Amino acid sequence: TEFIDAVIERNTDRINGIKNLVKYYGERPSVEKLGAHGLFSQTDDKIDIEKVAEEVSDHKGIIWTHVVSLRCEDAERLGYNNATRWRDLIRSNITEIADAHNIDLTNLKWYASFHNTTHHPHIHLMVYANDASQGWTTKRSIDDMRSMFGNEIFRCEQYKLFEIQTEQRNKIKKRFKNLKQKSLL
Repeated sequence: TEFIDAVIERNTDRINGIKNLVKYYGERPSVEKLGAHGLFSQTDDKIDIEKVAEEVSDHKGIIWTHVVSLRCEDAERLGYNNATRWRDLIRSNITEIADAHNIDLTNLKWYASFHNTTHHPHIHLMVYANDASQGWTTKRSIDDMRSMFGNEIFRCEQYKLFEIQTEQRNKIKKRFKNLKQKSLL
């Protein structure tokens, strides 16, 4: 069933159309609801899921859809096991997301939702420009966005690694200094 769920999840837009993709994002059984549904965006204003589905369905430009997923144990350990944490992560990095899609920040539209599935908690992120003529991506810009998410999510663990490296480096320096002093005697 996990395989079937994964296939459906990756192909919902082809199976049901883009309008139903928005509803899938916001109303899937594993979605963490923030009110009547699970969609969130740049502000805390109430989101009308029907209106968003219609807007996205009528959009003439490119609509990028992304899935950012973590292993269950990583999501738990790092605190990415709730919609609020993911929403805050996206909001704090929205400039980088806009840059990755070559969309002016003032022209950017996005919606996301958090699906807390047992095998891989993840978000669905939909990005597009108000002005349909704007926006494009490259492999490099998508890789940069992927890197940004990884760096932000695992930042605390990186700091721990840096501390361990510094501690080891200091021990080596001290040992080398002691050996150098002994050899001078």
